[in-house]
Amino acid sequence: MASDNVAWLQRFVSSRLDAEKLSMREEAMTGTIFKIMGGFAIGFAALLFVGGILTVMRYPPHSRLELIRPAAIIAVLIAGGLGLLYLKKWAALIVSLSALWVASWEIRDALHPTPGDANWLGFVFAILLAVPSILTVVYWRTLVWRDKQTDTRKS
Repeated sequence: MASDNVAWLQRFVSSRLDAEKLSMREEAMTGTIFKIMGGFAIGFAALLFVGGILTVMRYPPHSRLELIRPAAIIAVLIAGGLGLLYLKKWAALIVSLSALWVASWEIRDALHPTPGDANWLGFVFAILLAVPSILTVVYWRTLVWRDKQTDTRKS
C-alpha cells in the first residue's frame, strides 16, 4: 500500500516536472517566434526605405509632404520590430494592427476583382497577414509591457 502511494507520488512529480519543462520550451519558442516577426518587420522597413529612395530618385515628389506617409510607415515598422525583439506588448499590437490594416486592403481588392487578374490571392495574403495577430492573441501572456524595474537601493 505504501509502495503504491510512493509510486503514485513519483509519477505525479515526474509528470509535473515534464509539464514544467514543456512550458519552458514553449515559452522559449514563443519568444523566438516574436523575435523572428520583429526581424521581418525591420527587414520590411529596410526594403521600403531602399525602395522609397529608388522611387524618389526616379520620380521626384511634388512636395515634401508626400514623403511623410512613407516615412511614418517605415518608422512604425522599425519601432514595432525593435519592440518585438524585446518581446513588448505594445510592439506586438503595432505590428498586428499594421498587418491587419494591410490585410483589409487585400480583402477589399479581392472582393472587387478585375477581369484577368488573380485577385483571389488577396485572400491568401490576408490570411498570412492575420498570423501576427493570431500569435499575439494566443501568446499574449509571454509578452511584457515594459521591463520591471527592481529597486536596488538598500534600506
